[in-house]
Amino acid sequence: MADNTVLNAGTGGDTLTTKEISHGGDTTKLQTVSLMGVSGTEGSYTVADINGDAANGLDVDVTRVSGTVAVSNAGLTELAAAIDTEVQCDIVGALPAGTNAIGKLAANSGVDIGDVDVTSVVPGTGATNLGKAEDAAHSSGNVGVMALTVRQDTAAALADTDADYQPLITDANGRLHVNAGTVTVARTVLDFFPVAFRSLYVVFRARLTLVTICGMSITQ
Repeated sequence: MADNTVLNAGTGGDTLTTKEISHGGDTTKLQTVSLMGVSGTEGSYTVADINGDAANGLDVDVTRVSGTVAVSNAGLTELAAAIDTEVQCDIVGALPAGTNAIGKLAANSGVDIGDVDVTSVVPGTGATNLGKAEDAAHSSGNVGVMALTVRQDTAAALADTDADYQPLITDANGRLHVNAGTVTVARTVLDFFPVAFRSLYVVFRARLTLVTICGMSITQ
């Protein structure tokens, strides 16, 4: 049995578009209906098929729809409402490598966020802060950073070049190495003698002898 059916086949009637189908062991013909779009004016109409298939239905040109089309699907309605405020999503796979910013990170203890470059730190000046303000009064229990020294029994530079940074150095007794420079004594013993007797004092001091008493040497 072929497709299509001829009406009044004996006298050459019109042909109907039919499809031969089989169902439940029976074979029959079903008349098919083609959807077409017609445009133009009387006497010059243009006919075009409206395409589609069983899987996707009719093809619709949504660009020719004017105005706003209401969304009735529950899932799309929920998505549209979420986009108006915020969108939350679950990432089930690993994030790809990249350099894009990820916004402000919320506190999340125990989560490794990778390497972080800290470009500036404001230590604060409170009692439990590492920083302290100039001229602030000391209070018991305040915290800070201890200044460490390096033991260097013989004073010597630890830096290789003038103007380089180096730590403070201390000797074997923990005393800080300092350069006292030249010490100028403002007054001497001679300042307490009248000018006329200063020469006599110098001669007298030069002629003092060492006195030994009970094995102890005593000198002036």
